[in-house]
Amino acid sequence: MWEGKHRRALCVDARDLIRQPRLRRASRLFLAASVGCLKFTGGALGANDTWTSGSGFWTGSDNADWSLGSPPAAGDNAELTDNDGISRTITYDYYDPSVTLSTVTVANLGSGTNELSLPYSDFTLSAQTENVASVDDHDTSNGEILQSAGYNNVSGSLNLGIYEGDSGLYSLQGGTLSVTASGGSEVVGFGGTFNQTGGLNTLPMGGGAFVQVNGIYSLSSTGQLSVLGYDLIGDQGIGTFVQSGGTNQISFSISKPNGGFFLGYGTSDVGSYTLSAGNLNVTGTDETIGSDGRGSFFQTGGTNSITAGQLGLGGDYGSSGYYSLSASGNLNVSGYPEIIGLYGSGTFVQSGGTNSISGTDLEIASAYTGTGSYSLRDCFKTM
Repeated sequence: MWEGKHRRALCVDARDLIRQPRLRRASRLFLAASVGCLKFTGGALGANDTWTSGSGFWTGSDNADWSLGSPPAAGDNAELTDNDGISRTITYDYYDPSVTLSTVTVANLGSGTNELSLPYSDFTLSAQTENVASVDDHDTSNGEILQSAGYNNVSGSLNLGIYEGDSGLYSLQGGTLSVTASGGSEVVGFGGTFNQTGGLNTLPMGGGAFVQVNGIYSLSSTGQLSVLGYDLIGDQGIGTFVQSGGTNQISFSISKPNGGFFLGYGTSDVGSYTLSAGNLNVTGTDETIGSDGRGSFFQTGGTNSITAGQLGLGGDYGSSGYYSLSASGNLNVSGYPEIIGLYGSGTFVQSGGTNSISGTDLEIASAYTGTGSYSLRDCFKTM
């Protein structure tokens, strides 16, 4: 992290996320010591093509909208950036899906907000990197991407508000957002919000791909989040995931061997997940509440299913995990144990709902350093 005059930035390398063998039937993740800080800048080879107008269409009838006299070409950096008090919307209507840009940056360093709108079902935006209000560590900025239809393909990383003071929003209402490369990432930073009410957000290629939330991710209605890799809620910061509908699917496969669901990943990190409706499905990997830091899971409805993986509270030394199950929530664990206090501290409080454990057992204070407690009040637990 950068301190002092620099604001905090996210430091992570997906290639350093390595799945280790189970320890007492628990999966462990380690970040390599040589983790570098991501600095999101334009590609070295592409030209910088900057939007120079107010609201308008990407292709438009007036080539003066772009600094190079025409919309960005393949390999260029599309700079939808300003420093003023004007809020503007640029509507994407480019017809050629084969064009892949180097970077797309949407930001206003002034009091205005720059927005990129993707409203058409037959258009595809493709870029290696997309930055939303993630310009540099000295200046705050405001940016939004609003997708209601069509396709947005990112071959590297999508970055929302990675610096403190930023306001970066991705609103996914329909269409498909895909991180198409092995080891790709979506980073919802300190000043980032991902609001998904519909459509599909997918990281299908594995290879250490991850969604990292140090801001807020909201999933509701018919939205679908599908990750063949990692969900890291609270990794180098405080992350919040709120699910009131839709489906969050985290998967692991032998052919794409890196994955897991973690709340409070690092020793000083805090992660929370609230599930009131919809489905959280963790398949072939583990769900860890409080990996090395502090994690909390609050379930009042919906279904949390862990299949062929374990549920662990308080994963490592000094960590703490808390799970509250109430009202109409359903928790299903099959294939591996439900562990309250692995190497750290675990607390499970159930005042409603159903906790179903099949083909395995419930373990409290599993390892020699672990501490755990389970409070059951007027509800059902089946094993």
